[in-house]
Amino acid sequence: MSEELNQATKDLSLSEDKTVLESKEDFTVKHPLNSKWTLWYTKPPVDPSESWSDLLRPVVPFDTVEEFWGIFNAIPKANELPLKSDYHLFKNDIKPEWEDSENSKDVY
Repeated sequence: MSEELNQATKDLSLSEDKTVLESKEDFTVKHPLNSKWTLWYTKPPVDPSESWSDLLRPVVPFDTVEEFWGIFNAIPKANELPLKSDYHLFKNDIKPEWEDSENSKDVY
């Protein structure tokens, strides 16, 4: 068992950080963020009875630099959104509304 483990791990090294800059062909290395984030979208109201919560939609959660830039480059730019719509970027599935208990904490 020990010999098998040595063979399987002989090419691994903790001293070498692997990044996407190391190889033009291998872009599989991910760069984790310190927290998970969620991109939210506020759609324009179509009915005056709709509340803020009715207009909010989570778009996508992400937790790596690569995912962030993939999302950023794939979504419509803010100036291309319909009137009265917005993007919001919040940590850990926190809703972009005052009623979310996580928004009452003094955490930056």
